[in-house]
Amino acid sequence: MIRPGDSAQWLEDDADASSADSLLEEAAGVSEPASATALSFALLPGEILDERFVVERLASAGGMGAIYRGFERGSREPVAIKVVVGAGVGAIRRFAREAAVLSELSHPAIVRYLGQGTTAQGTLFLAMEWLEGEDLAARLRRTPLSVADSLTVVRRACEGLAVAHARSIVHRDIKPSNLFLVERQAAALKVLDFGVARQPDTSRTVTRSGAVLGTVGYMSPEQAIGPRDVDARADVFALGCVLFECLTGRAAFTGENAVAVLANLLHASPPRITELRPELDERLATLVASMLAKNPSARPADAAAILRALDDDWRAPVATRHMPRRSLIVGGLAAASVVFVLGSRRTDAPAQSQPPSGRDTQSQADSLPLPRPTAAPPEPEPPAAVSSPNVNPAPARVKSAHSLPPPRPSASTVRQHRVSAPRPRGLIEEVPF
Repeated sequence: MIRPGDSAQWLEDDADASSADSLLEEAAGVSEPASATALSFALLPGEILDERFVVERLASAGGMGAIYRGFERGSREPVAIKVVVGAGVGAIRRFAREAAVLSELSHPAIVRYLGQGTTAQGTLFLAMEWLEGEDLAARLRRTPLSVADSLTVVRRACEGLAVAHARSIVHRDIKPSNLFLVERQAAALKVLDFGVARQPDTSRTVTRSGAVLGTVGYMSPEQAIGPRDVDARADVFALGCVLFECLTGRAAFTGENAVAVLANLLHASPPRITELRPELDERLATLVASMLAKNPSARPADAAAILRALDDDWRAPVATRHMPRRSLIVGGLAAASVVFVLGSRRTDAPAQSQPPSGRDTQSQADSLPLPRPTAAPPEPEPPAAVSSPNVNPAPARVKSAHSLPPPRPSASTVRQHRVSAPRPRGLIEEVPF
């Protein structure tokens, strides 16, 4: 259980925090807008940055910075200009980290990096492509997602994160507000905000020892405890939380406050999604449960592993993929019955193979239909004796079922049926006469 003392210990090592509440609010993504005084000296409309980007207007502001809309002078392409305003050393380091990471990554599912620099007032800025639409958090508040859109969201996010994971870059803050739906389309999702991302072989960490990075309710248990060596499986856990919320309409880990949420994240397991929505595919429930495993070794290794799991489990045709197990069994029995009836009819049909010899001659003659006589024909000649390893070696007379004289009750003969291909020959059935 998370105790207030534990939170205070984290704060003692974080130079930018002043209370337990401020840390938990920041981790939960709750922050007050920057003051007018802080923003007044940031950027002005018409200001040109690095002789390349022109500022148009303020788009949004937060506790550690602001985002302006502008355009690139040459192409007139709209751009988003992010600046750090009135923040401490830790925030500036995170900002620099985001710029460095984005400059290394290029993928349609990751917000595109355009440039970075310093304003005339000495403020750091980062220029990225301008996006129109809404983030996933706003979409979930507005309307729930379908199962198809939920899978599209996670698949698209994994496609972008797979590029980062291949470079040993861990995002560490995957959550709905950092997944942006361009033009409100799930298929056009882009991953945002690599400010707390971990790069390989970094000699200095962004936050001092003991500080918490990430967002309560989405950070992995190992990330909440505080080790610096978290890997791609931390992003897998966060994606599991996002997918759970998209499919069920509720967060995977809830509580009355941030401390309670963090305690549930560390010690409680969310219900399977099929318990909340029984109509969902059980394979999907298993995948979500594995992504939310407390032990990192029980999760998919990285975003690419999630993509492979989605491809393996949802590649089957829709008609059979969603057919209930009972329907499959009944359908299989019905098909087997049809094959059996057709096979029985083929057994009574005349064989088209070469004329048989020996003991098969009489059985083939018995299987051929005889014309209905208009007058009583003479009694047929008695057939040759038939021997079989399954009957007494003493010769027995074989009578045709079409013989007019009734069989003697005391006599017993063997009738041998010849089965047409592809059934094996030599099938013998004993019929008493």
